[in-house]
Amino acid sequence: MKLLKSEAKIMDSLSLVNREDLLFVYPYRYHENELIDFSEWKINDNVFFSGRLLNKPTTSFFNKRSSTRFQVLYNDIIIHCTIFNRHWVSKLNIGDTINIEGKYTAKNKVSVSNYNVSNPEDNIGLFPIYGLSAGITINAYRKFVKKVYDECVDTLIDDLPLSLLDKYKLLPLKTALQYIHFPKSFDEIEAAKRTLKYREFLVFNVRNELRLLEGSKLTKKVKVFDQQHIDDFVNNLPFKLLDDQWAAILDILNDFKVPQIMTRLVQGDVGSGKTIVGAIAMYATVLSGQQAIFMAPTELLAIQQANVLDKLFSPLNIKVVNLYSGLSTTLKKDILSDIKSGAAQIVVGTHALFQDQVVFNDVGLIVVDEQQRFGVNQRKALINKSNNADLLMLSATPIPRTLASILFSDMAVSTISQKPKSRRDIKTEVILENSMKPILENVKTQLKKGHQIYVVTPAIESDEDQVLTNVETITKVLKIALNERQGLDVKISALHGKMDSQLKDQLMKQFVNNEIQILVSTTVIEVGLDNPNATMMIIYDAQQFGLSQLHQLRGRVGRGSDQSYCYLLSNSKDPEVKEKLHFLEAHADGFEVARFDLKKRGPGDVLGVRQSGLPNFVLGDIEADQIMLQVAKSDAKMITSNLDNPDYHAIIKRLLSE
Repeated sequence: MKLLKSEAKIMDSLSLVNREDLLFVYPYRYHENELIDFSEWKINDNVFFSGRLLNKPTTSFFNKRSSTRFQVLYNDIIIHCTIFNRHWVSKLNIGDTINIEGKYTAKNKVSVSNYNVSNPEDNIGLFPIYGLSAGITINAYRKFVKKVYDECVDTLIDDLPLSLLDKYKLLPLKTALQYIHFPKSFDEIEAAKRTLKYREFLVFNVRNELRLLEGSKLTKKVKVFDQQHIDDFVNNLPFKLLDDQWAAILDILNDFKVPQIMTRLVQGDVGSGKTIVGAIAMYATVLSGQQAIFMAPTELLAIQQANVLDKLFSPLNIKVVNLYSGLSTTLKKDILSDIKSGAAQIVVGTHALFQDQVVFNDVGLIVVDEQQRFGVNQRKALINKSNNADLLMLSATPIPRTLASILFSDMAVSTISQKPKSRRDIKTEVILENSMKPILENVKTQLKKGHQIYVVTPAIESDEDQVLTNVETITKVLKIALNERQGLDVKISALHGKMDSQLKDQLMKQFVNNEIQILVSTTVIEVGLDNPNATMMIIYDAQQFGLSQLHQLRGRVGRGSDQSYCYLLSNSKDPEVKEKLHFLEAHADGFEVARFDLKKRGPGDVLGVRQSGLPNFVLGDIEADQIMLQVAKSDAKMITSNLDNPDYHAIIKRLLSE
């Protein structure tokens, strides 16, 4: 069916293809309209009223924005109304009856959020509020949702097993969608949310269980290696492994000895020692006569990790190669030849490993570093090239153990919760002003000691509408403050995501080599730099970042033996912002940080769900709804253990066809 222009615009704004998918874009809140006498209005109240338009609306334009003013007579009282960026209000005529939603801002003044000219009685009750793109009105959106519901809801397949629907007293899909989009009461909204949350959780868990079933059918070559070689390698390390590291290694080595393909996640805080766990897994793979692949998220990190692995394994005559874009044609040709022949026993690289010209030789293990930086499809593509290799993923975004067991139910999880004793806690301090003045003396001290500093800002360049500190400005300010006024001679350079990858890599290499002493950057340095000489992290406008992201940024320092510092700069007066920043100031444990962040922001922002393959639940909250999530996991196991049950056929059929 052909869409109206306004309907097509809504579909495009949500990146939807099928009309019925609109029904699964839920309201983020509800507004209750009731006619309240003007005498009861209080300043800052959200109000609804209906009245007669007294004058022709007048519109003023400024900086691509508009402000339209008009007057409405409500119960013999003149209300002065202002609405922004809706200049088409000017088309209304004097005498029109108009329904207004907005905020009562001052005596007889309302800032209008929505208006329409329908029957006033049609505007009383509960109304859903959706997140809308610019140029789309709430009235047009609600009208389109109603049209899609009426025309499509009966065509939707309700594949929730009837036994579970009855067991938990859930709503049929049609009713749940009706209640969430067109509720008559808050009880209906809660009933709809309960049903739709459970559906999300069940589908996620059934999908995971089906993957497990499918994976259990795939077999690999069992790895045979001499455990004594592993023990000797570990005993010769210049440090002692943590108990958690040993436990993770034993998990992996046991997985190697069975024919089922391993899919294991090793998660741990920044600096917990995940890389050495991956290295030992690669060593066991090489001992078994197979090739191992180490996949890094950035070219610089690939180079650094290749150097680390080469130092570990060159005394054992194990050849480590690094495939990246900056190689000369001759060297790249030689490396590709070594990879194909198997002479290269450990292959390190980035996305370059996906190229068709890269032909591996009996790959036994793929290690994916910072796994959340790679999409699920990218990981699958590499696995498909490797002919059923084991997969080991390393993640520095720690997730509380209980949640990890639910969310990663389609893979095994090893958790490193300990930290090396040699790793000192980073002294973290909140500075309640967006200025480096309070810490200038320590900045000079670190530079005079020969140490290096990261400075992170959320914005790249100056913008007349941008009030945030930006890379461009702070770089100039630092050069004046330190070199000109303090008489220092330090190299200060800017780095941000708009630069081409070659320049970014060049700047990061210069920083690692101490050719740059202060690197002013956006969050592109969150992953991909390992510089033990960097002892200070300064973050401007810290309120702009999530707590887990701030913790990751903090983890860029403290990698050497010297005391490191992290300063969180913010002039925000928001109590929640202050609570967040002071929590990070007081807590160094990434698992505690993640737990706090999950409660405050939910999984989408904290865990990077779109890239990591974690669920992007629309209604479900993996922290607040853990019990329901656990119940759904148990039900999913029951469903996939009884595939012949006709009650389960519909949901199984749909998920298998994805």
